[in-house]
Amino acid sequence: AMEAERSAARLSGLPPASAGNAEQQVVAIRACVKRIRALALKAQRKAPPAAKGKGVVAEWEAEVLRELAVEAGKLRSVAASAAAAAAAAAGDAPSPSSGSTARVRVDASRQRGTVDVSLDGAKPYLSISSAHYDKMQRLFVRHAGRGPSLDEEAFHERLFCCLARYEALKGAGYQCAVPGRAFDALRQSLGEVVECFASPLNCHYDRFCSAFGPLEEAFGSLGSFFDFEPLEGSFESNPPFVPEIMDAMLEHIEALLGDASRGPLSFLIVIPAWGAGVGTVKHMEKSRHCRASSRIEASSHGFCDGAQHLDGARELYRPSSWDTAVSLLQNAAGAKRWPLSKEELDKTFGAAMQEVVKGGPSLDQWENRGQWRGGSAKRKWTPQEG
Repeated sequence: AMEAERSAARLSGLPPASAGNAEQQVVAIRACVKRIRALALKAQRKAPPAAKGKGVVAEWEAEVLRELAVEAGKLRSVAASAAAAAAAAAGDAPSPSSGSTARVRVDASRQRGTVDVSLDGAKPYLSISSAHYDKMQRLFVRHAGRGPSLDEEAFHERLFCCLARYEALKGAGYQCAVPGRAFDALRQSLGEVVECFASPLNCHYDRFCSAFGPLEEAFGSLGSFFDFEPLEGSFESNPPFVPEIMDAMLEHIEALLGDASRGPLSFLIVIPAWGAGVGTVKHMEKSRHCRASSRIEASSHGFCDGAQHLDGARELYRPSSWDTAVSLLQNAAGAKRWPLSKEELDKTFGAAMQEVVKGGPSLDQWENRGQWRGGSAKRKWTPQEG
């Protein structure tokens, strides 16, 4: 924020003729700074009392940190543009915003199946499984606009930034994803859907909306879902289970489906049917656009683990701690193009969600699987123990 303010002050001091769009840059910077300061005050003054329980406090803290990360990403982008504009207007030679000559290094020697990504090989390392490293590379080659060859340095810089961004969020629970088998089960009915809430690390298809569009566009991101205005298409929406985000998601979907100027639209929504999701579920299932709804019982189905990219030895699927509500919202044209009944939804999507946890750990075993597997301090179960 301080660096952004300095860029804004420098732009403000330039003659209008040489500063170009300086005024707009200054306004954008100071708007970002204002939002960040407001969030900081919220964190200081509005934290829920400890008496409400650690779970409530932890969920609230994770939400505030996510909001701060989003605003910090916007500010970083605006500040970089402003710094470049100030340098160009003043006739300075361009230079890296950090002044650092550090380079991103990758090393696959420390642990089999894992790639460590770092600055100049120094700690801290940001780890990614070899399979996810290969996936990110494929997405980058496909979407970065550099042709069929790989710009390895540019790829590693984007990869490092992406891993750092999600590591900073510390919210693997917010990154759980619908299993690929469930997408495949619906392909004949709904086609290859676009995911409304995903990341390059957990996406199933190669086009998706994500939290950090400017950073992740090189991996196929279409930007934030809340800025997404599709004219037609089939989509899947499994947002972070935060009440405000789920409510905003449903409001945006309803607005899109209610716009008569748009073509066929279909949204398969997957959210928890208890706790934070109850209010959204009620409105979703009562929507005039709802064509089919289903519920899947807790622990009888699973999601892809939100930290699946960190370690190739992790269990891929985690049992669900909550009942899940699944609803298909479509406009009239969408219902005609992609018809799907509740029975078909249960036989395809629901069955696939249940299939992925068969033979795996129970919910209790998962939650007590030990720190080495991402669980609590005392390990009570391993894959070999069954």
